[in-house]
Amino acid sequence: MYQSAGFVFESFDDGEGRFDGSVQSNAYARTDNPTNAAVARRLADLEGGIAGLLTASGTAAIALTLGALASSGDHILATSSLYEGSKTLFARTLARQGIEVELIAADASDEAWNDAIRPTTKAVFTETIPNPKNDVVDLERLARIAHAAAVPLVVDNTVATPYLNRPIEHGADIVIHSTSKWLSGHGAVLGGVVIDSGAFDWSADPSRYPHIAQTGARGPRRTSSASARTPSSPTSAPPPPSTSARHCRR
Repeated sequence: MYQSAGFVFESFDDGEGRFDGSVQSNAYARTDNPTNAAVARRLADLEGGIAGLLTASGTAAIALTLGALASSGDHILATSSLYEGSKTLFARTLARQGIEVELIAADASDEAWNDAIRPTTKAVFTETIPNPKNDVVDLERLARIAHAAAVPLVVDNTVATPYLNRPIEHGADIVIHSTSKWLSGHGAVLGGVVIDSGAFDWSADPSRYPHIAQTGARGPRRTSSASARTPSSPTSAPPPPSTSARHCRR
């Protein structure tokens, strides 16, 4: 476990390179940490993504992602059945930044979805199994709608976890988790993760999705034991609605 806030540089040039990105190595724990990087890689592997980034919380993961995709004057389209904390983030924090999040029913018609997408829409956001209603979302349909508009589908997979569902296999471009919940399972940690599928062409229009240097790094002690808790969840909880069957891994 690496608990250091800083790292030893071999030379002045080495330190300069780490901070400007030309040298791929650790520079400062705010941006990354070897322990965090190892956990992020494993979570990305579980989801079938190419890379992951740990954050201080699930809400931080959502804020970091949508804040990187959208700027003042932009628009996010989200399903209306969501974790209340996410709605609060949208209504207060993102709204204060000038980012409008519009809510629409997941089962609204394709026409309604297409009409709701604007030239300023930067992402479609949903949850695999929304908290707390458990009304399962048709991810493949939302991915088709989002991609037709050349915007990414961002999916919060906190409740399902990759044990039950891997959204990337159904068209998601970014997967988010609050690792505090099912992935941890014992109520002793707080954290989040953002995972990139590697499928969305972010370079197609660089001006549309500029990268923002903004992080909420997680402490190295906050590691989680997903395998210890999640496999027992399906046997200790009521079965999901039958409509979720085709989204679940067996």
